[in-house]
Amino acid sequence: MKRIKKNNNAFIIITLLTMVFTLTIGYAKIGNTETYGMPINSNFKLDFANATLVNSQGINNENTTFTISNSSQDLIVNVSDLAYPGAGAEFSVDIINTGNIKTKINSIEISKNESPDLKLTILNEDKLENLVLQPCQSTNMHFTVVWDYNSTTPFSKTNFELHVNYSQTI
Repeated sequence: MKRIKKNNNAFIIITLLTMVFTLTIGYAKIGNTETYGMPINSNFKLDFANATLVNSQGINNENTTFTISNSSQDLIVNVSDLAYPGAGAEFSVDIINTGNIKTKINSIEISKNESPDLKLTILNEDKLENLVLQPCQSTNMHFTVVWDYNSTTPFSKTNFELHVNYSQTI
C-alpha cells in the first residue's frame, strides 16, 4: 500500500511539473504574438501635415499662417487682413495615420472661432467622415474661410483651430 502511495505522489508531482512547463511555454508564446488581431504595442494616431493656402481673395497671404501643434493633432489657422465681406481663402491639409493600426475619422472639430461672421466650411467633410485609414495612409482635407457677405461687423484677422476626432477600428 505504501508503494502505491509513493507512485501516486510521484505521478502527481510529474503531472504538476508538466502542466507548469506547458503553461509557461504557452504564456511566452502568447506574449510574443498578436491578440485579437492587433499587435501588442498597437497605437492609433492621426496627424496633420503639409498645410497650404490653395487660393485667396481679399486677404493678406503673407500674414496668413498655419501652425501644426507639437502633438501634430491640431491645426491652428490665422487669417489676416480680411479686406471686405466676402473675402476669404481655401486651404488644404493632409491627415496621416501615423499609428500602426487602422483608424477611423469620426469628425472634424472647429474650435476657437472668434467671430460668428466668419464662415468655416470643410469642403470634403462627407468624404472624410467615417473614412478608415490604414497605417501610413493619408487623405487630404480642403476647407474655406470666408467673411460673411452680409456682415456689418468689421474685423481684420481671426484665429481658429481644427482637430480630428478619430477612433480605433478593427
